Amino acid sequence: MKVSSSLFLLTFFQKSHLCFSQLAVPNYKIPCPETVRYKTLPQVYKSAKDRVACKLAKCKSFSIIIDIWSSKTMLGFIGFTCSAVTEDFELVNCFLGIRQMVGSHTSRAIGAEYEEMLQQWNLTDKPVSNFYLKISVRQIIHSNKSCRFGELSRMVPRT
Repeated sequence: MKVSSSLFLLTFFQKSHLCFSQLAVPNYKIPCPETVRYKTLPQVYKSAKDRVACKLAKCKSFSIIIDIWSSKTMLGFIGFTCSAVTEDFELVNCFLGIRQMVGSHTSRAIGAEYEEMLQQWNLTDKPVSNFYLKISVRQIIHSNKSCRFGELSRMVPRT
């Protein structure tokens, strides 16, 4: 996991937060930003990912939602969410990840990111029952290439 900014950690060291933490928990020492960034956050991330992976392992099929958008500075991003039901009929909704997409948002590029995300979460051997793709109209207008949804539809039947 890579954390590129510690801006949110700076709030811990503001005078108002330090006073509050001393009132709430006397003698509590706030960890330094490096400890939070390189030790605490990776541990919390790994723990959360392990819990989600355990829940997903109990599911037989999935619905995957892919959302593609561009920032104001025209950086492209792709996000993946998953919905499933375990064998015990427990609903599982989780955010699988977000990545920056470099280059055109072609069906091949989307498919490659999709396959990589499935591999990362060990979902390649499980069927995807529904596949949703959300892409902004602005991206379609700015794309000079026609979108070939036939290639994307090949990702759905994973039986």
